[in-house]
This record gives sequence, C-alpha cells and structure tokens, in this order.
Amino acid sequence: MKSSMSRREALKNIAAAAGALAVAGSVVAAPETAHVSPSDPMAAGVSYTENAASVSSAKFPQYKPGSKCSNCAQIAGKDGDTWRPCNVFGGKLVNANGWCAVYAKKA
Repeated sequence: MKSSMSRREALKNIAAAAGALAVAGSVVAAPETAHVSPSDPMAAGVSYTENAASVSSAKFPQYKPGSKCSNCAQIAGKDGDTWRPCNVFGGKLVNANGWCAVYAKKA
C-alpha cells in the first residue's frame, strides 16, 4: 500500500473535486420556481387565468379591458418577463398576460 500520493494523482483529484463543486453549485444556485396552474385550488378560488383576454366582463364585472397581471400591484419581478412572481400565490410565477379576481391596478 502506498503511503503518499503522486503529484499527478493529487492534481487529478483536485480537478475532479473542483468540477464536482462547480456542478453542485450551479444546481443549487438556480432553483426553478413553479408556475401557477389555473387548476390549482388557490388559483381556482380567485379565478386565475393565464390569458386576460378570455375573461368575461359579464361574469366578472370588476374586470376592465387592459387589466392583466403585468399591471397589477401584486406582481413582482422584471417588467417584460412572461412569468413573474406574484404576492397572491406565495411567490409562484404567474403569466404576465393573466388575470385574477384579486387584481388591483398599480399606482
């Protein structure tokens, strides 16, 4: 049995460990956030839809044309992104073109 490791073996082990840490770090650093599904119980409870153009003004008198998640006070994230976090859904992502009954126009 060898009592010491050659320089070549040590460098190979260090390179392998660094590669493994880089891969593990990229997996941990980029978690995927779930999109809200209209069939989710919370989403169904507030009549969330991913397409505000499909909302019936007769069924939802509070809906006004042009109202959508992207101009709601509850949405966060970067303007222009299709999927953004929403305070109503615990940070899950909503479609910027969506709408729900909790809609409140941004000031």
